[in-house]
Amino acid sequence: DVQVSQSLKLVQPSYLAQSVQGEGSPFNLVVSTDVTDFSNSMIFGSGLTIATAGFQGSFQIQSVDQWGNNRTDGGDVFSVHVSSAAGINLEGNYSDNLDGTYTANYLPTLQGVYSLYTVLGAIQKTSTLLVEPGTICATNCLVNGVALTIGTAGYAATFTIQAKDSFLNIRTVGDNDFV
Repeated sequence: DVQVSQSLKLVQPSYLAQSVQGEGSPFNLVVSTDVTDFSNSMIFGSGLTIATAGFQGSFQIQSVDQWGNNRTDGGDVFSVHVSSAAGINLEGNYSDNLDGTYTANYLPTLQGVYSLYTVLGAIQKTSTLLVEPGTICATNCLVNGVALTIGTAGYAATFTIQAKDSFLNIRTVGDNDFV
């Protein structure tokens, strides 16, 4: 029979982890962001919810990684789509600001309610977009009424003007002053 005996010695915690100056320290450490996680990324700006026919709508995208860090470089490939229940479809575009942000643009011409889709990979963000009519265009306005062809001196004559913009959208917002 062989007998083994061990003697245990208590080791002080200060011996377990000692700080030693490494050669070349202190070291500079650069921590980069992870790849874009579009589910954490943000889209913002008034162009997500309201636009005017004939004027470019725009909004911003801030790409963020899975840890919530804002990305600081570009390179993501987005898609921007605008569509209505009436079957109107627009393709938007975007510009890479090379700092983790992007500017998306689209150009609506017909008033109405649309869905605006921003897509990166398999992730899609959606917002409801209201496109209002553009500025009034006199050559597209319609006039109605008997007073356009007949009138009697001393009596008021009235007629109706249907204001429209340059895309033939009926003006339903703003002032329509006629002189």
